[in-house]
Amino acid sequence: MCCASSDAKRQHVELVKDRRMFDQRITKLKDECEKLMISKFGRIVDLEELDTVTVNQQLEEVKDRLSVAETERAADLRLWDVRASSSSFIIYTSVMLLLHDEYTEKSGTVSYRVCVMVL
Repeated sequence: MCCASSDAKRQHVELVKDRRMFDQRITKLKDECEKLMISKFGRIVDLEELDTVTVNQQLEEVKDRLSVAETERAADLRLWDVRASSSSFIIYTSVMLLLHDEYTEKSGTVSYRVCVMVL
């Protein structure tokens, strides 16, 4: 028990020394960073604020591209809707003409048919 207590105390002392050393290193790096900011930008810049501005610009660019893509897709869908409705009309007309021809053939009567196509 005695050894465990002294090992824990020694480890604690080492950790306190390490912490002081890292605190000094952090302070030195912060000072160096501030000097570099002043030399580059002429003032100290809030990096967290800069990150949010940069992220928002990227977000806006993505939103713009998405909006353009949605507009293009909506136009494509409208075109396909028109094509589908035209195709449905043509198919319906073709079926009606076939039924007319079949009826005419079975009944033995002569009749005229009108063909209308919408594209």
